[in-house]
Amino acid sequence: VIDSPYTLKEDVTLYAIWTVNKYNLSFDANGATGDVPETIKEDYNSVVTLPDVGTLAKTGHTFAGWSEGDIVYKTGDEYTVKDSNVILTAIWDINQYTIVFNANGASGEVSEITAEYNSVVTLPDVGNLSKAGHKFAGWSLTEGGEVDYEAGNEYTVGDSDVTLYAIWNIQYTITWNVDGKETTSQVD
Repeated sequence: VIDSPYTLKEDVTLYAIWTVNKYNLSFDANGATGDVPETIKEDYNSVVTLPDVGTLAKTGHTFAGWSEGDIVYKTGDEYTVKDSNVILTAIWDINQYTIVFNANGASGEVSEITAEYNSVVTLPDVGNLSKAGHKFAGWSLTEGGEVDYEAGNEYTVGDSDVTLYAIWNIQYTITWNVDGKETTSQVD
């Protein structure tokens, strides 16, 4: 380093001295909640290890990596610092959950439904379920509960697997004889 001002007294060769620039590598939660990993500030062309997701979470989704445009990096991948500040965006894969239909004492079965989080599915009817002396009333979130959903209702898939229980109402058969003519009716 030469003091300024400098008086030239003879031929001299001056050499440029270069300082490596530092750049920020920041992270975007992309709709998740929790603490975003801290910004990494490192020298240009240095290699850093990408952090894990930490406390970031997005309901109904699983963390899939960090994105820089079309490039996706996984936790623990090495990243070479570019010659500019960069923001890596969290990528979230939507989860699928299963709705299981419990016959709740009846014979037969109804096929389970697997669908993405927050999607809307139509609940099936009784299908091939049958229970002697009973009539299907609908589906419940609890085994001995009341009807929460009727067949054909729309159901929004939550963030976990769920079992819906068939609810059965007793059905009575009444037979009466009027003037020698027998009539039978079923009453719920």
